[in-house]
Amino acid sequence: MTTLAALKSRLIELAAATDMRFEATKDDEKEIQALAAEVEAQNPTRDAAQRAELLDGRWRLLYSSFRLTREATLARLSFNKLPEITVRVEGIYQEVGSQAGHYNNLVHFSHGEVRGVQATKGRFRPATEQRLEIEFYGTDVFPEDRKVPPARFAGALGTSPDRLAAPLETQGLWSDVVYLDGELRLMRGAYRNLYVLVREPHDPVSF
Repeated sequence: MTTLAALKSRLIELAAATDMRFEATKDDEKEIQALAAEVEAQNPTRDAAQRAELLDGRWRLLYSSFRLTREATLARLSFNKLPEITVRVEGIYQEVGSQAGHYNNLVHFSHGEVRGVQATKGRFRPATEQRLEIEFYGTDVFPEDRKVPPARFAGALGTSPDRLAAPLETQGLWSDVVYLDGELRLMRGAYRNLYVLVREPHDPVSF
């Protein structure tokens, strides 16, 4: 059997090379799915949903089988709650904070020379040893550089600050933590999409 370390290394390398899946070939996707299944079978953390010390922090998405396009709109990224402003997806992150139940998805984007972050704010609770129950309750957009005044940032996007935040109501969402260690996390969502994430050394920016 191939060692877990070798499988992880190859999975991380290949997933990163696909640039969040935007550059993935069909062969890449087949190999990622196969590698993920092998890594998942050797998961050292069986009670992953309850391991706050491993879950908490800022995670970078390397690959997702969910079909997201590089060119998107704020509306599409926010359950159609935000304006139809075209953006280019530059990076996707997830920030988890168990103490307050934070489960926030962040899309870093560019709009011309403007760089911002669209956040989908959520709460979670462990439902089983593996499953997280998730509720998304709000979405907002803020400048990547927090020193930029909100009004100037919104104006550069062609809108006003009050249109860059909205409440959300979602129900019945869940995600399984199928692999977890200090470096790598694999998730399988309610629609069986695979998510490959690696831990970032930086602190969360959304809470």
